[in-house]
Amino acid sequence: MNFRLSENGSLKRVAIVLPFLALMLIAVLLWLPFGLHVGFYADDWLFYSSIQAGKFWGPALRPFLNFPWIFTYHLDSSSFVGANLFLWFLILGKGVLFISFMRS
Repeated sequence: MNFRLSENGSLKRVAIVLPFLALMLIAVLLWLPFGLHVGFYADDWLFYSSIQAGKFWGPALRPFLNFPWIFTYHLDSSSFVGANLFLWFLILGKGVLFISFMRS
C-alpha cells in the first residue's frame, strides 16, 4: 500500500478527522443500550433536587461543583436528556483534548 500524501494533503486530513469520528462513535455506542432518558445515581439526585428547590449550594472549596447540574437543569428540566447530552459532549471534549495533546 502506498501511503504518500497527495498534492492537497487528503490523507493528512483523513488522519486528523478519523480519530474524532471514532470518538463520536464510541460516545454514541455508550448511550445506545440505555438511551438519553436514564436518570441519575447516588449524590447526583441531591444536587439536582437542590437546584429544583432553588438552592444553588456547593462546598466552599469547590464552588463550581454544581455548575453542570445547573446548566443541564436549564437545558431540559423535565427529563434527563439535557444532562445526558451535556455528559456526552464532555466525554467527546475530553477525547478531543486527549488526541490533541498526544499529537503535539
